[in-house]
Amino acid sequence: MYEQDVYRTRNELVESGLAEPTLSRAMNLYEQWLTVARTGAGWDDLERAMAEARGERWFRLLGLPPKGNWIYTWYPTIGNFHPLPLWERVTVPVLLVYGERDQNTPVDASVNGIGQALHTGRNTDYTPVLIPGAAHNLTIQPQPGQPFFWWHVAPGYSDLLISWVRLRFAGTR
Repeated sequence: MYEQDVYRTRNELVESGLAEPTLSRAMNLYEQWLTVARTGAGWDDLERAMAEARGERWFRLLGLPPKGNWIYTWYPTIGNFHPLPLWERVTVPVLLVYGERDQNTPVDASVNGIGQALHTGRNTDYTPVLIPGAAHNLTIQPQPGQPFFWWHVAPGYSDLLISWVRLRFAGTR
């Protein structure tokens, strides 16, 4: 799961205006922090790197918590979680729904990984769907440079869910 944090953070930094080589420096520190958060090892090196970067504009964007923060107890269970072995055990039909503009999850890698895990578990009944223009939470949100509008659920999303369930489970009462 930590790989999603890397993907999400990189996207957030790019959106905030960071570009190379500054982006790489920021991401190197973030990945170093993730290693410490996941393993508890490497604190001395991380504290030195954080002290060196503290004056950089991008440092605050990372939001790295100090030593002793609750996240260091919680994060190893989340950051080290590997969901694909669980997908191998799924035996029912699966609908994978992603937003085209998902900035939190690398869609292609996720669909491919889950698809491979399902195949390994001998489940070939899965349907990946990409919702056009939708974000991670399957909403349509204004994009930079476009006129403002209130974000809303992606059109057709609820109809897609209802139709898929009806199609897959018709006559199974």
